[in-house]
Parts: sequence; C-alpha cells; structure tokens
Amino acid sequence: MCGIAVILSLEQEQRDRFAFQALKMMNHRGPDSNGTWSDELEVCLGHNRLAILDLSDAGHQPMISSCGQYIMVFNGEIYNHQELRQKYLPNYEFKSTTDTETILELYKILGSEMQTEMLGMWAFAIWDIQKNELFVSRDRYGQKPLYFVQTDTEIAFASEIEPLLVLLDRVNGDTTMISEYLSSGNYGHLREKTFFSEIEQIKPGHFAIVSGSQRSIESNSYWRLPVLSEKKGIKATQKYLDELKEIIKQAVLSQTLADVPIGVTLSGGIDSSVITGILAKYYPEKFSVFTAQTAGSKYDETSYVDAVLNRLGKEKYSLHKIDLNNLMSQEDLDDLLDIQEEPFGDPSIMAHHQLMKLAKETNTKVILGGQGADEIFLGYGHSVNVILAHCIRCFKFKTILDWMINGQLGKNMWARILLAALFPRLEVYLRSKSRNKRKSQVSGYLNNTPNDVKLFPLIDVNQSWEDSIYGVHIPHLVHYDDRNGMSVSTEGRMPFLDHRIIEKLGELKPSEFVKGAKRKSILRLACEEYLPKEVLNRRDKIGFYTPLQAILKSWSLNGNSNNEKELSKYMENPTIISAMNTFRLISYKRWASRYRIKNE
Repeated sequence: MCGIAVILSLEQEQRDRFAFQALKMMNHRGPDSNGTWSDELEVCLGHNRLAILDLSDAGHQPMISSCGQYIMVFNGEIYNHQELRQKYLPNYEFKSTTDTETILELYKILGSEMQTEMLGMWAFAIWDIQKNELFVSRDRYGQKPLYFVQTDTEIAFASEIEPLLVLLDRVNGDTTMISEYLSSGNYGHLREKTFFSEIEQIKPGHFAIVSGSQRSIESNSYWRLPVLSEKKGIKATQKYLDELKEIIKQAVLSQTLADVPIGVTLSGGIDSSVITGILAKYYPEKFSVFTAQTAGSKYDETSYVDAVLNRLGKEKYSLHKIDLNNLMSQEDLDDLLDIQEEPFGDPSIMAHHQLMKLAKETNTKVILGGQGADEIFLGYGHSVNVILAHCIRCFKFKTILDWMINGQLGKNMWARILLAALFPRLEVYLRSKSRNKRKSQVSGYLNNTPNDVKLFPLIDVNQSWEDSIYGVHIPHLVHYDDRNGMSVSTEGRMPFLDHRIIEKLGELKPSEFVKGAKRKSILRLACEEYLPKEVLNRRDKIGFYTPLQAILKSWSLNGNSNNEKELSKYMENPTIISAMNTFRLISYKRWASRYRIKNE
C-alpha cells in the first residue's frame, strides 16, 4: 500500500513542485521510501512506499521495466502475482519478489488485457516512453483511490485529493454531492464525482489512456458485475455451496500474502467471524484480533466476539480491544476530516480509525476486515425488500410465506414491498417525492441543485445490486478503510471483495439469496463450519455501532461556539434521526471551513 502522484505539464517547475508537495502531503501512505522519475519534458511520476512485500530496496518506485520503455508507480496488492509469473513469465529473471515488478513486466506482454488476469486491489500509472502515453487503472471495486484534476496547463493524478487542490486557484464544493449528503445521508455514490467540483476519480473497474500530446482522458471499463436471472440462474445446491465455500476460503488466505504481521477486525457479526474462523483453521501463524464495543449497552456484541474466540484456541491469536464509551471529541472529528478529506456519515468511521491506530501501536501492518459481504450477498434490509418484491412478481409464494412467518418484517415494511411489486411506478414516484421534500429542507443555495440521481423500481434486483456496490455502500466503505489505514501506514484488505466470489454468486437465481427467511443465507449455509451457533443463527444486524446520541450530548455539554446552534437544536429533539442529521451538518460545516469552500 502506497501513495502515487503523476503530473503531465510542459512546465518543469510546476511538475517538480507538484511532485515534491504531493509526496510530502502523502508521506503517511508510504513512510518507508519515496522517489520520483521525470523525463524533463512533460511528465513526472512520484511514489511513497509502504513496504508489505519484499522489504528490500528492490521494491523501490518509480520502477522501470527491463526494456526501459515503461515507468510505473503502483499502489495496492496483487494476490496472485506469483501465479502470473509462472503463467506468463516463467523464464524471466526477476530482481525482486514484489507484485509491482510482476505487473510492470506483464504489461509488456498483455497490455491492458492484464487487468482481467489480476486478483487484488490497485491503482497504478504506467508511462510509455515510446508512445508518449500514460496508462492508469483502478481495481474492480475501487478499493484503492485514484483522483485527477484537469486545468488549462496540466493533468494530475494522486492517491489523495489534497495534493491536487494546490493546482487550483479556487476550491468549489460539488453542490449535488453536498445536497445529497445533507438531505439523504448518501455520499460517494455519484461514481466519478467527489465533494470537490473540480476533482474527479477514475471509476472502479476502469482504466484510462492519457495522451501526452492531446491532454485528453479516454476511460474504458474492463470488468462488469454479473447479471442475476431467475430464469437462467441456478439453485444453491450443496455442490454449489461447497464450491462457494472454497472460493471464500481462497479469497481470505490469498490476502494473507505479506512479509509483515497481519490481523483481523472482529465485530461479532457473520462477515468478520467467517474471516476470523478461516484464519484460525488455515493460517499457520499467530494473528492479532481487533474489536471495538460499547460495553454494557444493548448494542454490545462482546458475547458474540467471545463465542468466536472460544473456538479458536488462545494460541492462535492476540486480542486488542477498544471501549467506545470513551467518547470522541470534536477535535477528533476535525482530525478525521483531515484524514478522510470529505464529510462522512457517522462516528463509526471515527471508531474504525481508533482500531487502525491500535493496529499501528501493535505493529500490525495488514488488517483483514469483513466489509463488502452485505453488499455482494444482498444482505441489507432494503436489498432483501427488493428480492421479496421480485419474488412476488415471479410468483415465488413459498419464499414469501416463509418470510411472512419467520422473517420478522413489520406491517409497514410488507406494505412497501407490496407497493413496489404491484405498483412499481407509483412507488418510485412516492420515493422521489419524499427525497425532494428532504432536499427542499436543505438551506441556502443547495436546495436548487439539479437532480443527478435516478431512482430505479424496487423490483430490479440487478440495479439494486449495482447501486449497492457502485453507489450508496461500497464506495464510502473502501474510502474510509483506505484513509483510516493509510493515515497510520496500515493496509486494510477486504477478502469479500475478491471478484471471484461475486462472479460465483452471479450464477444464482435472485430468490436463492433469501432462502430460509434469513439475510445472507447463502453465506451462512456455505460457511457454517467457521461460525459458532450463536453467530450463525443471529438475525439482528448492529453494524459498527457508536453511541452517536451520547457523543452529541457530550459535545453540547462541553460547549463549542462553532456548532452551538446545531447542538442546541438537537438537544430540543434528541432522536436518532435528528442526531444523524446534526452530525452530518456539523461534519459538512467543519469540512467547508477546513477547505475554504468558495461557492457557499
């Protein structure tokens, strides 16, 4: 895991200044070494290295190919790079054991086609000296960030936003992003957009070719999500479940590739418990377990964490805990806004950062987490609702009856599901009306922003899947995981975002995802071996809970002139909904002040 920066500019002083400033700003992403390469004509590539594979100087970047034609800066991990060496480069004499060298030499052979062969997470840039051309790529789920800015005189790329802001005379907020965030709590869901109107990002699963002479970006997709079909899909037979189980196991074990200590975050939920269980059974070395709980509250999952750990054997792990009752200050929020660079939804991201800091203190450089499972297994409540509406349309009444008896869904939820199934256009109209009402309550210039968000009928399972993965969920999950980890030079990994898993899931009928009237039933059935019964049979979903209402009350009692108005209004109506709205407003205001947003 590293930081990269690239600039195309005819002004050498501008190139040198950008590279120097960018690497200094992103030193936390790679404190082990840094370097630059420039052709002294129009391009400069910079790199900060966090050494995970091959800790020697042989992994230094920018890296030059053996033929001298290509120069590369790389951020991420390619978990199958050894297999790619054997398959495509069996006779090549490598100078290092890094995945960077593997990909650089593979590019000579396969060009852009190599992306479909790569298993992992990445953002990289390769400069072709002969073609005078820059090739940039981002992994399938966007786990590794790659931002860019275009001005009249340059194009620049970086792993973080702030280095690119120095190239701008004026910093404007993107009004659609801000309005969506304040009115609906959504962020990171508008694909290439960011909270900064001038800064964009390479979309997940895409690459771009930038011509040195034309200064233009041509973006192309190299991977797409599979398409679920009730007619063409299959049932989750035991043979299928065994195959899926093996893929999940391989996904977890492939991400233990490291020459440094590894650990795992464990909440007590199904997803992180599966990863922990697989590590305990197959990983040969002792690993660290990190957990954060609100001790004594109704959201405390310590009993589930203990149930998982009791199966492992104490010789397999070392446990590290954080008590979330130790409330976070408003200064912590400011620190996190510096790290995240954009407003975020709730204090759970602050709690996650505390875990990453704890990992740093224990010298654990690689952390595996369970993020992504809810999205790819369609485990969120709204995803289940879409599938159930789909089942009504497909006359899957046995599934519907099972959920009515055992699914623990209320009357209001069933009314919405029926409305979506029987009158999809009306449901979209009512949902759009509700969104517009919330948007109208956003004050000032923001309530007149254009509506760039298209709503889809809640019977379209594939659109719901895509929206969860590329829209409202995974983009902000991978964003905060990358930023929190990199802020303390720690690499986060997400085994459930191994693309082989979702491609296997793409073989199923949509109705199979809700078998047994339980969320993520496919994951439960496939990975039952790794779960204690207490976790396997859980129906509740707590998520990464943090005591938001207690935090806001503490902030109000301690006093803060900058947010006194928002906190006083919240204390008049201290509900969880008003707490979320208050937190977002405070987060936005402090972000806008921090970056001196001009278009308010």
